[in-house]
Amino acid sequence: MKRLFTFGCSYTIWAWPTWSDYIGVNFDTYYNFAKSGCDNKNILYQILKADKKYKFTSDDYVMVMFTSFNRCSYFKQYQLFNSGDLVDQDKSHPFMNNYPYEAGIYDSWISAKSIKTLLDSKDMDYHLQQALPYNFLWENKKVLRTNHEINYSDLVLEYLNLLNSKVSLDGWIQNNYDFEKDRIVWQDINKHDGHPTMKHHLDFVEKFFPQYITEKTIDFYNENVEKFTNESQIKQGKVFESIKENYDNFKSRLH
Repeated sequence: MKRLFTFGCSYTIWAWPTWSDYIGVNFDTYYNFAKSGCDNKNILYQILKADKKYKFTSDDYVMVMFTSFNRCSYFKQYQLFNSGDLVDQDKSHPFMNNYPYEAGIYDSWISAKSIKTLLDSKDMDYHLQQALPYNFLWENKKVLRTNHEINYSDLVLEYLNLLNSKVSLDGWIQNNYDFEKDRIVWQDINKHDGHPTMKHHLDFVEKFFPQYITEKTIDFYNENVEKFTNESQIKQGKVFESIKENYDNFKSRLH
């Protein structure tokens, strides 16, 4: 089967299996290059790095789960920081709430358009989708500025039309589950984890990518459920890493 390359934020790579892993277990070679907390520009950057290193071909399959517009990765002391949603961050972020909504729209459109153009140029199969609603935590934001060059409201529609599916993983979960009830609680800090559970991810794949619900997928899911611990995110992450080591098709992340 083709090589699978996946990209996104923490809805694509986390301390337990995501939609990406349930699909990837069925491929001969599977690379997950997602970065927790990243913005859409960094997703584009990871794809360009992956293509440079692994040389995408028409035999490969790429899946991208874009994040929301309210993120802005940034460089500090020659290191790229992925800080997640701006409205959740402390004062360490150089932009915070000064990051314009219009910039988020423009950056995300450039990223999605560039990715689609690259993949089309290589005659590749791919699927582009959303992890979070594009306006996540910015639902009440209004586009205040439209200049003679850019109509940002139209740009949002152009961005959405680049996607294979406009259904976001987070939105689908919110509409079909009691997410607050289902969330994992980490015992060491007594706090809820804000990410979809293993079951949410599996059900998402079953709903939208049923061809990948195989015996391998179910066995992988059951193994992770059996070994899961909510003692701490760090400990669970190590458990998941140890499980992946037993799967030869799970390749190391891109650095």
